[in-house]
Amino acid sequence: MAAVEMGFPQRGDLSRSDIFQPPGDLSPGGLDQITGCRSHFAAIEPFGTITLGPHPLTSVHDHDKLRHLHGEQMERKLNYVAIVVAGIVYWCIQAVWYTCFGKLWVVAIGSTMADMQQGAGSPIPYIGSLICDIIVAWALAWVLTRTGRTTALAGAVTGAALSIGLQATGLLTNYLFEQRPRLLFYINAGVVLIGMTVVGAIVGAWQKRDAGSTRSVAA
Repeated sequence: MAAVEMGFPQRGDLSRSDIFQPPGDLSPGGLDQITGCRSHFAAIEPFGTITLGPHPLTSVHDHDKLRHLHGEQMERKLNYVAIVVAGIVYWCIQAVWYTCFGKLWVVAIGSTMADMQQGAGSPIPYIGSLICDIIVAWALAWVLTRTGRTTALAGAVTGAALSIGLQATGLLTNYLFEQRPRLLFYINAGVVLIGMTVVGAIVGAWQKRDAGSTRSVAA
């Protein structure tokens, strides 16, 4: 079978004038001629931009940048010890908070201390709340590591912002429709604000220390 010769020019056939010479005739016939000469260009991008040379990410310098970014992402793994500790601290904050405001909280929910003591012997609420607090710490750690905000101050600010923007607004929306008293919102939203601020500070500081130790070992 005979080989079919293609009309593509060889590398030595291209001259500077062939590449950069602008088209002179934009009539239908002239456009046909331009279309037939497109093989002379290395690449034609939108708006007539001609791209010559290697791909933007094929140089050795760019590959070093990619490897550096990949190394930083590997260093930003979640610190599960910090997450568990932060969750336990959050649980302790809630215990102290509702111990101090327990009577007001009972009145705000429309109950009595006698009714609350009936189910006080079950460990399910305490275990469930601890698991939820650890999940909150995990979510905050995920946000902080993905955004690179691995400092105590940045973690505290992020935790406070998320508690106001997500938790407090969600509680307020429900309480408005349920016609709950404002006191209940202040109690429940207040402990979330303080707890998530502390959790963010713990996770952010611990994550930065862990990342710093990883860099020192790698060096």
